[in-house]
Amino acid sequence: MREFVRVWKELDFDEIARHLIVLGDLSCDCHNCKHIGLEKHTVQCPNCGAQFKYMAFRRKVTSGYLKKLAQDLPYLTFIDFEDFKGSTGKSDARKLLDL
Repeated sequence: MREFVRVWKELDFDEIARHLIVLGDLSCDCHNCKHIGLEKHTVQCPNCGAQFKYMAFRRKVTSGYLKKLAQDLPYLTFIDFEDFKGSTGKSDARKLLDL
């Protein structure tokens, strides 16, 4: 039996930020340029040209929904948006305090 499970892996957050599409309730947005109104099947941002490699979710998603998305979007890696926002927020605060 195959299921989705949360895994912690060290990744480059700058790389994720440049290639992240964020799925909301009605549409998606590009995290790189903040372009809104994208479809979840969008491969590249029409505004900044970012190639999407990662997807995050503004709401809780079930493993069943993730399975369906993984079948439809096999080129994407799914990440937890709260983890991403928390880590980028800490990084931004460090940069601000180092100035």
